[in-house]
Amino acid sequence: MHCVGRDISQRELELEFDNNTWKLLADSVEQPELFMDEVIIFLSEAMKSIGTFEGTATDLIEKVNLKNITPSVLA
Repeated sequence: MHCVGRDISQRELELEFDNNTWKLLADSVEQPELFMDEVIIFLSEAMKSIGTFEGTATDLIEKVNLKNITPSVLA
């Protein structure tokens, strides 16, 4: 479930309907890593080791050795 509203923060909930009851499996506020794209997770880890970076998306892809990723994915 995607939750968006004027008076709430954006959030994603993973729910399961079981035995006529909705169960919360995951919440993006409490477990943001579960809702992150794999590329974002990899870049986050890479940036921790790099520290700072200045350049184009193409330069970043080359620096952190992201294979099969195009610069438009990072835009």
